[in-house]
Amino acid sequence: MTEIEVVRERLEPKLLEFEGIVGISHKNPKKFVIYVEDEKTAKRVPSYLAGYPVETVVAGRVRALLLVQAKTIQRVRPLVGGVSIGPPAEVAGTLGIIINGRILTNAHVIGIDWVNVDWYPTGTPIYQPSLIDGGKEEDVVGYLSMCEKIHFNAKHKNVVDVALADCTADFREMEVIQIGKISGIRSATEGEKVRKVGRTTGLTESEVFDTKATIKVDYGPFGYAWFTDCIVVKPAFAQGGDSGSAIISEDNSLIGLLFAGSEYITVANRIENVLTAMGKIGVEFEMGTTLLGVLAVGAILGYFTSEATGAIL
Repeated sequence: MTEIEVVRERLEPKLLEFEGIVGISHKNPKKFVIYVEDEKTAKRVPSYLAGYPVETVVAGRVRALLLVQAKTIQRVRPLVGGVSIGPPAEVAGTLGIIINGRILTNAHVIGIDWVNVDWYPTGTPIYQPSLIDGGKEEDVVGYLSMCEKIHFNAKHKNVVDVALADCTADFREMEVIQIGKISGIRSATEGEKVRKVGRTTGLTESEVFDTKATIKVDYGPFGYAWFTDCIVVKPAFAQGGDSGSAIISEDNSLIGLLFAGSEYITVANRIENVLTAMGKIGVEFEMGTTLLGVLAVGAILGYFTSEATGAIL
């Protein structure tokens, strides 16, 4: 670890306990980035921490977002990424992409039972479009097969908000509506242009601001969850209901999975961490190079309206 990483590891838990601070990261040249809810909090953040300069970013309150209004709520067959999806409840998110016959999206989109503040069991039916978007019994497109449980306490750092469903409908592998076939998988790069297609806002574009942030996310009745190793996209290019969207680079590579945000920023899980979580249940994939470059893909290859940062989309 570098010197600034050692200092960050020591300071991060204490900083995130302060009201109004929603995230922390570091960049080169050596400086800290502190994400805050508002300008009032920004004024309280010191200009230096442990001798390192501090950049303060107003991010609002980040939430996991499920929403009512939408652009991509139609029934789509064969099934592709970027469309409305949901569990057997009046909530909705976005189908990210289909990998090796499995629907990839967020745990809070198809794995969380918001009505009973609980988790759905394996085998729960998944609808496209979601029930709130007009889905019916005949619109079941798969069944929940894997859900990475989220821990809602400051002592546990989550890495991904991800769930899979075994697809039972016709589908197109590694394809997103309005974008087309995804050509590979690679790590996100700070400053690069990205796009996504989401259930609520459709096709939008923005830029990667950060690739290693820790963000505090509001999950409504469940409380807050702390996520590490996150991608931050700025300005925000998603709203409630866009959770689960695949983050796609200009070279058509899959680099992340959108899961949270606010009116200022959008937050995503790094695709490396998503693939690691998928690998836990035996989802296999072939890659031509390391994640430092474009990967050749083989066999496999919000909650409610956001008013602040860390919002579940």
